[in-house]
Amino acid sequence: MAEIERDLGLRSQTIDTFQSEISTVQAHRIFSLPDVTEHINHTGKYTRPDIKLASGLFLNRTDTEEALTDYGAKPDAYSFITQHGHRLGREKSHNEVFFGKLLSHWHDDEPGCSESQVAVKPTKNRAALLGELAMFQYMRKLDIPTFEPTAFLVAANGGTDHLLTRFEKPVATMDTVEWQELGTPEKWDQLEFAVNTMALLHSELLFHGDLEFKNVGFGEKGDLIVIDPELTISSLAMAEVAETSSDPSEVAAAQLRIKQSMSTDFTSVCLSIDEFIISSLPARDRPDTNAAKFRSYARHLFRPYKEGLIERRSPHLEQLLIAYEKVFADHKLRSRE
Repeated sequence: MAEIERDLGLRSQTIDTFQSEISTVQAHRIFSLPDVTEHINHTGKYTRPDIKLASGLFLNRTDTEEALTDYGAKPDAYSFITQHGHRLGREKSHNEVFFGKLLSHWHDDEPGCSESQVAVKPTKNRAALLGELAMFQYMRKLDIPTFEPTAFLVAANGGTDHLLTRFEKPVATMDTVEWQELGTPEKWDQLEFAVNTMALLHSELLFHGDLEFKNVGFGEKGDLIVIDPELTISSLAMAEVAETSSDPSEVAAAQLRIKQSMSTDFTSVCLSIDEFIISSLPARDRPDTNAAKFRSYARHLFRPYKEGLIERRSPHLEQLLIAYEKVFADHKLRSRE
């Protein structure tokens, strides 16, 4: 109980700090949210933009003002109220993500107010948060379903920065599935969300980097929603090197980088399969050796993934399949140890 109270106290302090900072931003410190996708590192490394930003509130003008034209002017102040009923999975985020309404205000003769539902992610690592913003923006340009960035609050004097994303419909994550209530075939059927998320991202040479079930999201109708791209990387340039270079060592290095990134996602999903699916199977259905476990991986994860990847017809499919075969071989080899 004491630990829970401490956690609640930390979150309350985090929210209070954010509310204070956003409500004191002056009108001349309200800017348009920049497009930072040009800073994405496509070489299979983390995107950490080295961008100098003034302290203040950077807004997605389209998002925050699309319904504000009735007031005839841009809002000149903002505030935030929490909504504790809004959740994303079980809120296991180490970043203390919280939810609420971003309120826009006008200080004119007839003050008004408009609102949008948002999720707020705080951190002192500005470069990492800008990298996450870049990934959100990049994925949306690729029509990958994910959250829309609404605002970026830059703190003064090295304080905590905040990334706000639009959050207007329920999102579940695979760790919240009632696994014990499902039969064996139904448990494996649920893996489709993880398989399709991987195929969707990988076909664009994007690798999530933390694809345990707590980060595999979907909507009420079973539609995929990519969440928490904090560790997501792009290997697009590596695929292009592998396809165009005449230097065998360059080709091998590029293919290795893609394979390593793909392997990270497969490993994350396999860990969650062990935790949520295999551990909840009846004893008679549970694989009792590493070889038997690998056969389950192959049937329910690897082969459906390969089929999904082929169906998406990525222009870099050949390089993706080369990486896939190597990842598959690695897992098969480990199952024999």
